[in-house]
Amino acid sequence: VDRGFFRDLVSGVLREQRVIDRTLDETLAENWHLARLEAVSRAILRAGAYELSHRRDVSVPSTIAAYLDVATSFHDDTEIKFINGALDAVARRLRPDEMKPQAHAR
Repeated sequence: VDRGFFRDLVSGVLREQRVIDRTLDETLAENWHLARLEAVSRAILRAGAYELSHRRDVSVPSTIAAYLDVATSFHDDTEIKFINGALDAVARRLRPDEMKPQAHAR
């Protein structure tokens, strides 16, 4: 475990929580708000959003995969897909240069 990385992650989420929450609320699907989610999902999304916005030394796919691994310990497939979609949307907003173009439904 990289203690410095973990320390930065935890202190960064606490320090930036208002900005992170606003970003997540603006990114989540209409009628979904961070406050509606249970605590573990909120924590996963906050940590993932912080890492996406402040830890550019970690690639987007690595960041999302790490938080999906955490989510699998707590949630079923539906919630994991929701978290994946939310983190993907945050990444598209904060780091669009690293994201592949989104496929459009026909």
